[in-house]
Formats: sequence, structure tokens, C-alpha cells
Amino acid sequence: MKKYLSVILGIILTACLVACGSSNKDSVNDDKQEVRLGKMNMPEREVVELLSNGDVELKISKE
Repeated sequence: MKKYLSVILGIILTACLVACGSSNKDSVNDDKQEVRLGKMNMPEREVVELLSNGDVELKISKE
């Protein structure tokens, strides 16, 4: 029974570490991603902030 519980605990711990590691990696990359807005490139977080404030009207075009 102890071996079974230690295996389950190991699986849960591994899953938590993987989830935390990928979460931190995503947050670091968010600052580096840029979005083309009109004729300028802006960091993605600034574009999301503008859109959420309603300061910019979003028009999607195919290039």
C-alpha cells in the first residue's frame, strides 16, 4: 500500500512541477511576443490592454 501511495504522490508532484514550469515559461514569453497593429509592432500585452479598454477598434485583415 505504501508503494502505491508513493507512486501516486510522485505522479501528482511531477504533474505539478510540469504545470508550474510551463506556466512560468509562458509568462516570460508574453513580454517578448509582438502583435502588428496598423503599421507598428507592439508588445502583445499592450495590445490586449488597449483592446480591453475599448481604445482601439479591431479590424482583422488577411495578408
